[in-house]
Amino acid sequence: MATITDTDQELSTHIDPVEQLNRDLRKAATSLGPNEARFLVDRFYQVQHFRIRTAAQIRSEQETQEPNLILQWQLSELEKLENNIKTVLGDYAKSHRPGRWALSVTGIGPVIAACLLAHIDIEKAETAGAIWRFAGLDPTVKWLGKAGAKTTMEAILGELGADADPDEIITETELEAILSHADGAYVLSDQEVAYLANHLGQPTGLLYVTAADPRGHVTLEAVRTKFGPVAGLAVRPAAKSGTLSHAQVIAVAHATNRAPASLYRLATNEEGYVTKESLTKALAKRPWNATLKVVAAFKFGESAVKVQNRESDIYGHIFAERKVEELRRNNMRAVPGSEPTRYVPIVDGQPGQFAEQAAHILETRKIDKATEAFGWYVKGLLPPAHIHARARRYAAKLMLAHYHHVAFESRYGKEPPKPYILTQPGHTHYLAPPGWPCD
Repeated sequence: MATITDTDQELSTHIDPVEQLNRDLRKAATSLGPNEARFLVDRFYQVQHFRIRTAAQIRSEQETQEPNLILQWQLSELEKLENNIKTVLGDYAKSHRPGRWALSVTGIGPVIAACLLAHIDIEKAETAGAIWRFAGLDPTVKWLGKAGAKTTMEAILGELGADADPDEIITETELEAILSHADGAYVLSDQEVAYLANHLGQPTGLLYVTAADPRGHVTLEAVRTKFGPVAGLAVRPAAKSGTLSHAQVIAVAHATNRAPASLYRLATNEEGYVTKESLTKALAKRPWNATLKVVAAFKFGESAVKVQNRESDIYGHIFAERKVEELRRNNMRAVPGSEPTRYVPIVDGQPGQFAEQAAHILETRKIDKATEAFGWYVKGLLPPAHIHARARRYAAKLMLAHYHHVAFESRYGKEPPKPYILTQPGHTHYLAPPGWPCD
C-alpha cells in the first residue's frame, strides 16, 4: 500500500489543482466558434486517453506495492479536466438548435453533439449523402494515398491522351445560351464554368477558387461579382505547358467519385491552373474528415449498441434490427436464374450473398491466414465483427441523415429535399428524426 510521506505532503502544497469552471467560463462556452469547438473535442479525447492510461498504470503498480501518489494526483486532475471540457462542450451544444436535438437522442452526449456541430457545415451539405461522404461513410470514395493517386492519374490521363483538350473555345451561341438565364443565382454546370472561364480569358480553376460558394456551386452572380460584366467574346488564354484541361480534371473527378469543385480548390495553383503534380497531390489526400468518422461511425455506433435495451433508445434498436438482417443476408444465397431473385439458406460449402465482397477483401487486403476472420472470408462469408461493423455504420448513417434534416431546417426554415430514392414509385418508407422539432 502506498503511503504519504512528509515530502509528499510538502510537494502537494506546491501543485496547483485544475481550476473548476465558473459561471463566466461556462457562459463563454456558448460563444465558441467551430474551430475552437473542434480543438476542444480533440483535446477531450486526448485527455481521456491519458486518463485511461494513468488509471491502468496505477492498477498495475498497486499489484506490485509500488508508491503511486503522483499518479493518483495526476489521475484526479485529468478527471477534473475531462469533466470540465465535457461541460464546456455541452454548453456549446445547448446553444444551438441542432445541438439540443442531438443531446435529446439516447446515446449522444455532449462531446458527440459538439463534434457534429463543429465539424458539419450545413451550408456545404445539400444532402445527407454529402455528410456521409465527409464522414468517410461513402464506400465509393477511396483514400488513394500517394502511390494510388499516381497510378490513377497515369491511367486516366493515358486513356485521354497527352494532348487531350476538349475544352472547346466558346461560341457566341453557347455564350448566349448561358447568359439567357435571367436569374443570377443560376448554378452553372461544370462545362458552363469552363466556357465562361474561356470567355473571360481566365483559367477554369480560378473561377472555382474565387467564385464558388461553400457547396462548390458557381453562379452567374458570383462570376459577375468577381470578374465584372460578362459580355462580348474574349480570346482564350494560351494553355501553359504542363497544365491540365478542364476535361481532364473532370475525367479524374468522375473516375475517383470526387466533386470537381473540391478537386479544383485543392489542386489549383496561384496562377489558377491545375497541373498533373498538383492534382496528384490533391487526390492523395484523405477525402474525409478523420475525427468525424471516428466519432460518428465508431463512437456513436458503439454508444448505440450499449443503449439498445433502453426504452428511450432509437438507433440502438435500429442497429439490432439491421444486424439480424445482415446475418440473414450473410447466410443466404441467390437462386440462379430466378425472376425475381429468390434467396435460400446456404449449406456447407456454399457462399452467401456477400461472397463477392469476401473475395475482394481477400484479394485487396492482407488477412493473416491464422486468424478466425480469414476462415470466414475463404468460405465466402463475412466474419461476425464485419457484420457488427456493417450494422453499426447503418445506424450511424441514419443518425447523420436525421442530423442533416434538423440542421438544414434550422438553417433554412424548411425541410431538406427528399432523397432521390423516395421520389421513385414504390419507395415511400421514411423515418423522421426522432424528437423533432424540438425547442
